[in-house]
Amino acid sequence: MNARRTHSLERLHYAARLASERGLSVQTDPAARFLSLHHENSTVVLQFDPDSISLIVIEVDDDRRGQGIGSRLLNDVAWIADQTEMPVRLFAMSMIYHEEPGLKQGALCAWYRRYGYEGDSVFLNRPPTAKCLAA
Repeated sequence: MNARRTHSLERLHYAARLASERGLSVQTDPAARFLSLHHENSTVVLQFDPDSISLIVIEVDDDRRGQGIGSRLLNDVAWIADQTEMPVRLFAMSMIYHEEPGLKQGALCAWYRRYGYEGDSVFLNRPPTAKCLAA
């Protein structure tokens, strides 16, 4: 296994430990370098790449929308990224196929920007910041 992959796996396991200590339910898939965080029937899936964390999906249970669960998960992602000193990358795309259209694309990007994500399109990045204290 090459050194870059080993380093991303070390960060994955470190992040999993941090998330567990923070009270989140955690699942890992080391082969795919995935970390799944679960809170109140909602999930965020991260992939640990050698130089960044990719936010693959954030899904909030229909019954829990509008209650701050997505914000809590996004704050947890930011905290983990800060602790591991890695930027987070994402492709902001609403995947809601229900009767309610959910967030429109522009509103979705604006939501991510409130949490420190930057970018001119749907490809957004959150640079690592100074380490923060656990909330």
